[in-house]
Amino acid sequence: MSKLLVAEGITKTFRMGRRDLEVLKGIDLAVKEGEIVVLAGPSGAGKSTLLHILGALDIPSSGRVILGGNDLSRLGKRARARIRNEKVGFVFQFFHLLPEFKAWENVIIPCRIRGGEEDNSRQKLRERSFSLLEQVGMADRMEHYPSQLSGGEQQRVAIARALVNDPQLVLADEPTGNLDSRASQGLLELFQRLYSDTRKTFVLVSHDEQVARWAPRILHIRDGLLENEVPKMN
Repeated sequence: MSKLLVAEGITKTFRMGRRDLEVLKGIDLAVKEGEIVVLAGPSGAGKSTLLHILGALDIPSSGRVILGGNDLSRLGKRARARIRNEKVGFVFQFFHLLPEFKAWENVIIPCRIRGGEEDNSRQKLRERSFSLLEQVGMADRMEHYPSQLSGGEQQRVAIARALVNDPQLVLADEPTGNLDSRASQGLLELFQRLYSDTRKTFVLVSHDEQVARWAPRILHIRDGLLENEVPKMN
């Protein structure tokens, strides 16, 4: 398998009043096409910051990210936004569904942002969203608003949204963070089924031991550094 995602020397420093806070201190990693990888570590370790940089939501203070052969450090803001919309699907801990839109309307938001396609008619997008919601077990809830859905159901809608533009890479930031253990287990089973069906590349951030036990590859981050990777035993 070829490398889909490469990070080289990633640092990130935030200005906090009169002092600098160094969150990432030189991260190198590579993710192959079709891998499932979990970035694990305690709160404040820099996991989410790294994920945002890998997905072109943020830029590093130094270093570079290469995604699908594109060096993000060489791209302007608009080009990075295009890559982010077309190549990356995001799943967030707090779902980020728009409350005034129904489930299926939330799913197609990335398509609306992308625009410019002949099959971008409302009916085509509705059909696309129905197919994805069916895939995540939410076809019978497509006309519901977020306020009418449980946390687990909202997260499934968010996963469908992440897949709507057929991305190469799916990034999930603490996807089980707001779910109880039963809903978390159901979500992990869903991720496994989606992976089996699509063979997309998944990178998840989590401090949930349930996720760590499930993942075939785990990278541990502590104090802004990537610890030595230990192969997982079967």
